[in-house]
Amino acid sequence: MIAIFKREVRSSFHGMIGYVLTAFMLAATAIYFVALNLGYGLTDFGYYTLYRTTFVLLLYIPVLTMRSFAEERRTRTDQLLLTSPVSVWEIVLGKFFALCVIFALPCLADAVMILVLAALGATGTATLANLAALLCYYLMGCAAIAIGVFLSSLTENQIIAAVAGVAALLLAYMMPSLRSMFTAGSAVALALFTAIAAVLSVVAGLRTRSFTLGCPTLWGWCRLRVAGLPDLCGLLCGADGTVPAAEQLADRSVQRGAQRAVPVHAV
Repeated sequence: MIAIFKREVRSSFHGMIGYVLTAFMLAATAIYFVALNLGYGLTDFGYYTLYRTTFVLLLYIPVLTMRSFAEERRTRTDQLLLTSPVSVWEIVLGKFFALCVIFALPCLADAVMILVLAALGATGTATLANLAALLCYYLMGCAAIAIGVFLSSLTENQIIAAVAGVAALLLAYMMPSLRSMFTAGSAVALALFTAIAAVLSVVAGLRTRSFTLGCPTLWGWCRLRVAGLPDLCGLLCGADGTVPAAEQLADRSVQRGAQRAVPVHAV
């Protein structure tokens, strides 16, 4: 697990992704810190800076976690990890702790800002409250990293992993306001609509799959067609549904070509 941890941290800062994400978080935090805490002399760093930069995590976390497992699957190096003398839990924890360490770098800069407020006259109680808010902010980011790592393990495309991570975190971010909008009846209606949509998607997937399994399956499905439609199965399949009509036409064309007289020209 230590080797995977070091490899993940090294790969994040081998290119520009680690530096760009850290600079992005520091810039967003510094803007609110200078404009509110220093500009107006406010000592509540948790509300005026951390809380207002929570939406930044909606972009920071998915971009940070999108390549954790998706890149491994795309380059086929996941087989090397799975065949290495390391368990699956150690692989997942190694990547997770590495991403948590990368996220801890801007949080350390936030701790420096809290100490700056303490040096400028913030009370001890306010400083402890700010540090507690920073700890909660870091733990929330670690939970978002766990969601992003899970979504990255479902696909080999980094863009899909990032978009799915943004959608999941955005839903979690809007959940308090969405919960107040739904009553008991609307929640039941939403659950029924979701169940119906899931059933229809499964039926559509099975019907699409029936077209790819061959003509006998297509013949069996066509027997359930609505009365009055043209008999397309008779054109696509044979009488018993086992010999396609296209193959029969091909055999007849070959036979005609063999029976056709070949002209002989005198030399």
